[in-house]
Amino acid sequence: MQRIATILSFLFALSACTGGPPLAPVSADHPASPQARESAYVMPANVLAEDPAPPEQSAAAHADRATMAMDEANAPPKTATGTGIVKSVRPSDHVVEISHEAIKDLGWPPMTMSFPVAKDVPIKDISPGNRIVFTLRPGPDGVYEIIAIKPAGAESAPGKSGGM
Repeated sequence: MQRIATILSFLFALSACTGGPPLAPVSADHPASPQARESAYVMPANVLAEDPAPPEQSAAAHADRATMAMDEANAPPKTATGTGIVKSVRPSDHVVEISHEAIKDLGWPPMTMSFPVAKDVPIKDISPGNRIVFTLRPGPDGVYEIIAIKPAGAESAPGKSGGM
């Protein structure tokens, strides 16, 4: 309350210095008045509020729920599909380098990247220069891996095939 009184005093003094009309003093029952008694804030009826957490829940539990909700809202999609041209294949590492078009679901611009390929997806028939459609999924470490590859323009649904 002392801070509010100081601010009001400053504003009264400022209005007197500027030659403008003086500010009208606030009544004693106004919340900004130094004479107003301190009371709990009463939320207006037209403001929606979140239900308070039950007393048995700690503030930490409430914060954890909020963080989980934010994480889910910001989480990458479960899978995303891209199209590109194979630049290189490293069978020993089960890695494929692809110059891919923009991947809208991930917000990625066109670029060339190396991707690990899931162990159950065959890559022996994939060669540099092949135009492919591939499906990505984030791994537990956050690195996207290819979980399906097919030739671009193939009529079949994406599957675990590498038949190029």
